[in-house]
Amino acid sequence: MKKLLCAVFAAITIGILVNLYISNIKPNTAPGNECSRTYVFGEVDGYVACFEKGESKPFLITKKRVSELPELDREMLSGGIEVHGARAVSRGLEDYCS
Repeated sequence: MKKLLCAVFAAITIGILVNLYISNIKPNTAPGNECSRTYVFGEVDGYVACFEKGESKPFLITKKRVSELPELDREMLSGGIEVHGARAVSRGLEDYCS
């Protein structure tokens, strides 16, 4: 059940990111290129969160406690993990939520 909820959550997140991306497409963006936006996984109040790079407020806070993650992941999150594009955000959510 937990994996199903994470999969649904990831699918919804992808939809939101795609809508955000489509609404902000620049005319000089080459078709077929993955989103060039950079996102940062980090921590908010002990939970895994995702920010658009340069923003102070996350657009997504998961229900996954950072304390439940392996030590290496916790250390990396404390410094922020940059990913590029909506697909990478989706993969990150799958990794942290499963």
